[in-house]
Amino acid sequence: PVLLEPFFGPVDLSASIAGTSFQWSQLIGVGIILSITGLNVLGTRLSTWAQKVLTIVPIMILAGLSIYVVAVGAPETVTPAPSATPTSSGAGWSVLVLAYLPVYFAYSGWDAVIYVAGEVKKPSRNLPMGLILGSLCTTGLYMLMCYAYLDVLGLEGLKQAGEAGTATAAKFAADFPTATIVVTALIALALMGALNGTVLGGARVAYAMAKDGMLHRRIAKIDEQRQVPRAALWLQAIIACLFVLTGTFEQIIEFVSMAMILTGLFTVGSLFVLRYRQPHAKRPYRALGYPIIPGLYVLSSVGVLVMMVVSCLQSTEAGAWYPILGLGIMLIAFVSHRIH
Repeated sequence: PVLLEPFFGPVDLSASIAGTSFQWSQLIGVGIILSITGLNVLGTRLSTWAQKVLTIVPIMILAGLSIYVVAVGAPETVTPAPSATPTSSGAGWSVLVLAYLPVYFAYSGWDAVIYVAGEVKKPSRNLPMGLILGSLCTTGLYMLMCYAYLDVLGLEGLKQAGEAGTATAAKFAADFPTATIVVTALIALALMGALNGTVLGGARVAYAMAKDGMLHRRIAKIDEQRQVPRAALWLQAIIACLFVLTGTFEQIIEFVSMAMILTGLFTVGSLFVLRYRQPHAKRPYRALGYPIIPGLYVLSSVGVLVMMVVSCLQSTEAGAWYPILGLGIMLIAFVSHRIH
């Protein structure tokens, strides 16, 4: 809704379908998911071309604008007064976890190349390079843009901004109202690029699982004409649309972040299991810092998951249980796989 405000004003409209009320932002989100899925169904070449355009163009322009903002300096405006809302001294860990989730989600995607590893040329060289460059580029862009936000808005202004990109543009270029619309459009394009990459890579995971017998065999079918996992793409779209229609943005972020932390925990934890069970197996890649760095990751992930579950169970807000749904789905999938 925040991204739509520069174009349509405050977005608080609702729509009713079959007697059920939805926000227009939810319906627009569903439309974007179905559209990008349809684009991927048409073929990998088309979706890859769209991915390059939707990633390179907005990122380069936003990075250039961030460098310009940092170089020129922030305008001298009155900084909002600090919030007088009292905070509980015992809420430190829960607040830290809530702050951790958006950051964890912001850095997600650097590893998306492994989802299409079967289609990568020279994977022994390009996969590590993609992971390393992806991490460095994501970190560099994230730090650059955050520095620009802080330079213009300050901590308190950033806290009250809502959507930082448009708030920064509105304050930095106050004499040019169209700047807010341009930045909003660029952010929207970048988000669509991220969504396209997720659709492109995520469906390959479902396809690989079905190919290994962990999902219905029809999901492992490839469209002979376009060479894409069409069934996996549409299954992924249906699940994503259900999430958009049943949860708020914040709930979905927490839900997805919890599932991502859990899968990351299992992935890194498997390193210890495999090294114990197969000590003499050939390992072409080194695990730098083993066992300290992987161990710290496992411990921190367990701590965050515990704090998230405790926070959800203690909350009295409506829908507070929603993020735990991710753990429930993972548990059901695990049990079903073991039974199968």
